[in-house]
Amino acid sequence: MTIVLDIEADGLTGARADVLSRQLAADIRTLRTLEVAPVTGPSPDGSKSTGYEIATLVVTGAFSAATVRALRDVIVAYIDRTKVRGVKVRVGKAEVTLTGASASDLAELIEQLPGLVDKDGK
Repeated sequence: MTIVLDIEADGLTGARADVLSRQLAADIRTLRTLEVAPVTGPSPDGSKSTGYEIATLVVTGAFSAATVRALRDVIVAYIDRTKVRGVKVRVGKAEVTLTGASASDLAELIEQLPGLVDKDGK
């Protein structure tokens, strides 16, 4: 199975996107059960004036419920530490965006993440 993570931040240069993606990749590698590879992408359409950029990571491996929860926890800690705008988590056509929302809003969003694996049928 493959999970795609898009790191979203305002005013992000290519160099900063690289730093942020390397930091998240290193955090994910501490799980030791997942493989992670960075892929940088262009800014979304119509976003050039805001300096918006996305750094993308592709995460592969055997995703048990415990692994998905651990990945979710790593992403939440990363968002809190780096203050990025958010991390979009995509599994197939399903997606959820984790943001720097309030604790209660974030708790609600992260509860959806394990369900993405089930929706994808894997």
